[in-house]
Amino acid sequence: MRYLNIKHILTAFAIISMVPMAQAGNPDRIGEAGSTHLLVNPWARSSGWAGAFTSGISGVEAMRFNVAGLATSKNNEFIFSRTNWLQGADININSIGMKFNMGDASVLGASIMSFDFGDFYRTTEDQPDGTLGSFNSNYTNIGLSYAYAFSSYTSGGVTLRMVSESIADLNATGVVLDAGIQYRSGKENRFKLGFALRNVGPSMKFGGSGLEFRAVKEGDDNATGKTVQSRSQSFELPSLLNIGVGYDFFLDDAGISKLTLAGNFMANSFGRDNIQVGAEYNYKNTLMLRAGYGYEQGINDPSVTTSVFAGPSAGATFQAEAGEAFNIGLDYSYRLTQAYNGVHSLGVKIGF
Repeated sequence: MRYLNIKHILTAFAIISMVPMAQAGNPDRIGEAGSTHLLVNPWARSSGWAGAFTSGISGVEAMRFNVAGLATSKNNEFIFSRTNWLQGADININSIGMKFNMGDASVLGASIMSFDFGDFYRTTEDQPDGTLGSFNSNYTNIGLSYAYAFSSYTSGGVTLRMVSESIADLNATGVVLDAGIQYRSGKENRFKLGFALRNVGPSMKFGGSGLEFRAVKEGDDNATGKTVQSRSQSFELPSLLNIGVGYDFFLDDAGISKLTLAGNFMANSFGRDNIQVGAEYNYKNTLMLRAGYGYEQGINDPSVTTSVFAGPSAGATFQAEAGEAFNIGLDYSYRLTQAYNGVHSLGVKIGF
């Protein structure tokens, strides 16, 4: 039986202490953070069990919850996912992620997540009928990750993520840092423990010609006026802390069937704390079924909750392997929401 090494404990606490979390779970700060699309999970596998598996999540999807899991997947990976966000709202999310093993312990990863809101009619006070054409709104974040497996039971990693939000004449850009560590112990590494900080970075601010207007002195009809630029208030980023545990139960001696139970506590700097629980049944690494539940205070009262989700989620994966070097999986998840008709995610994962 393995025991926690004091160095691993100190590493975990060092990661946790990178950002003061004294304001975590403070409902008085709800709505004060911007760039909340950083909290959205676009991946079909992990969203199927409510993002509860931060302690043992692996591969490309680990870059969204706990980047340390990037180093626990042995194969190179490529994932594409498309999410129909709030069915009926005509909002889609396209995401691409990849990871490459750089040796026995080092792994590099990259991901791109982009919202597609469709076209908006351009209007002004003088022309409110939308005859001026249209424009697009763009929410995109791009992450570059590095993870390292310190041993067969400990890994850590960091992600540097660029954040961009823009419309035709306004934009804001920023950077955030994610960091995480995972620890595995027991027979066949069945017990899993994970810590991760996400979205740590300086405040952002909008700028551009959309903040400018022409000002003419009142009563002076001949004046050409001057261009005046308004100041944009800066906004904080939605930093949070994940603390997760998980355990694998092998349902037969041959290891054909496995049940994984997981739980995660999410401490939010600008909202209520969340608890996620989930389970995954894995048969021969070919068929995987998932279910989860995400909870925050007042989630069953639409007049109180700050979450778009109603709690339950479910998903499935069918994966075919062609030898040890190549496999392809088809993933699907559904998340129940307070409004509209839920969130559907469909993804394809290729391992090589």
